[in-house]
Amino acid sequence: MGTFMSAYAPFVDEKGEIVGVVGIDVTADSYLNAVSVGRRFYAGWLIVSLLLAGCLGLWSMRLTQRVHRDFLGMLEANRILEQSNEELANLNAQLDQLARTDKLTGVFNRMGFCSELELCLDDLADGQEIDCALAVMDLDGFKRSNDHYGHAFGDRMLVSFLEEVQSHLGDAVIGRMGGDEFIVLMKGENALYRLNSGLESLRERLSQYPVMVSFMAQFCSASVGVVGYFDRATGIDLMRRADIAMYAAKAKGPGNIVQYEPEMGEALERRVEMEHELRIAWERKQFWMAVQPIVDLERGRVIAGEMLIRWTREDGKNVSPAEFIPVAESMGLVEDMGLFAVEEACRNLERLGREFPGRDIHLSVNISPRQVNKPDFVERIEAIVDQYSIEYGSLWLELTESSLIQEGADVLEKLTRLRNMGIRIALDDFGTGYSSLSMLMDIPLDCLKLIGLL
Repeated sequence: MGTFMSAYAPFVDEKGEIVGVVGIDVTADSYLNAVSVGRRFYAGWLIVSLLLAGCLGLWSMRLTQRVHRDFLGMLEANRILEQSNEELANLNAQLDQLARTDKLTGVFNRMGFCSELELCLDDLADGQEIDCALAVMDLDGFKRSNDHYGHAFGDRMLVSFLEEVQSHLGDAVIGRMGGDEFIVLMKGENALYRLNSGLESLRERLSQYPVMVSFMAQFCSASVGVVGYFDRATGIDLMRRADIAMYAAKAKGPGNIVQYEPEMGEALERRVEMEHELRIAWERKQFWMAVQPIVDLERGRVIAGEMLIRWTREDGKNVSPAEFIPVAESMGLVEDMGLFAVEEACRNLERLGREFPGRDIHLSVNISPRQVNKPDFVERIEAIVDQYSIEYGSLWLELTESSLIQEGADVLEKLTRLRNMGIRIALDDFGTGYSSLSMLMDIPLDCLKLIGLL
């Protein structure tokens, strides 16, 4: 039979809005059956049917909405993921740049420069690059300025120096290897010639005009080692040879530029071996102090002595001070040696004072300007003298004329403080090249020792 009646149940979304309907058709047969079993039963069945249909529809709609929301969420998640990947790539690029860049100066650090050098050598091997040359630069006297004026001043000095380097070698790749050491890579045709020309121009500029550091005019110079590309050279080969040439430049004095020569390698090997032996010898206490007597010829008796450091190897062989002192200077070991000499002198003065009471005996020791430049040098000397309870005037400190001239006013100020305490100051080897009598008026001296050639 046909439809007797129809019933419809709307269903709504979470906001209460009608989003669909569910309809139920009731036939005549079902109606007659309902009459036979009672109106109440049918009415209940109809209500349950309508409610069930509405719930199923609402569940279906909510399921559809959830799938739709999940799909939109997935699209948003993909968009966020793509954005995050882009940001991560940018962050990685920034981190890579930071890892390759010196924080203070903004030029390449050691890792970044070595990467650039390897790329250049690869281009040379492939025929994409014509030539290259390398220079290692070490700022002269930087440690002294850094210790005296402080690290902030030293940092600004490095930046000012680098600005001069960039103005004369602007087309080169520049890196900071650490501390006060920079490295320069010149690429392209006539690389070695262009590098040397730029370095000469830089040296001339620095010798004539100071750099400005914190509104203070500061003269500076650099010792430079240069090497040109040679067949099948690696980055390590080039940097090693440039380093060797730089040390040769330092040995010549401040502001020198030296190009690598094969015989320099042999000298460096001897120097490295000497450094190794020196460190071991110092740890094993192979150094001792010899006393050279100073005699009063008129009275015919010893009135003083000069204490000189000596090194005897474990095999019994003596090493000349002329051989190991320069190496100790470059290593910074000479500062410890100087304090060792002062303490040995004070210990012997205390012993001599007990053995020969009433005798006016003094001992002198040689000290290095690098030692005097230490901020606490005066205090350490004072502490050693007080430890052995000796007269300040019985200790003499000697510096060479050349070293005193190179160091300047800072050393003179500390020597004046020591002399005011009673310690005697002597100038050794006067006449080695400066021999300025007017200069002697500014130095707090008690004794002048002339070089034997005068």
